[in-house]
Amino acid sequence: FQNQHKLTTHPSTEQQILYFLNSRIKLTAKDRNRLVNLTKGYEGELTFYYLLQEYLTSKSINLFDLRLELNKSEFQIDSLLVFQHKIFLIEVKNFDGDFVYHDDSWYSVNFKKDIQNPIQQLKRCELLLKETFHQL
Repeated sequence: FQNQHKLTTHPSTEQQILYFLNSRIKLTAKDRNRLVNLTKGYEGELTFYYLLQEYLTSKSINLFDLRLELNKSEFQIDSLLVFQHKIFLIEVKNFDGDFVYHDDSWYSVNFKKDIQNPIQQLKRCELLLKETFHQL
């Protein structure tokens, strides 16, 4: 069973729709940017999956692209690695460029705008996952 896990994730429905539309019509700048971001995120998750397959030597259960709901609040987990005595919650990011971190905020130097704080996203998932485990 060790490292014989198959990746069951696939591009999101939104990513697939934008991809097919892009080959047929000229997408708006906002939709093109969204497609690029979704594609980069998916590629980052695939890269992480293949790195795990190559380098992870411990027995574990590896779960990918989990979509869960707790108290009508949905959350998504990129990767959950379950070992005998530990669980690792992994949030994969595939960002390009330079970023500034200041006062709990992340700022893209290239695009001159704030981006969602990945640490806050991870903490939210951790809190909801712990509560899910507690309820189960």
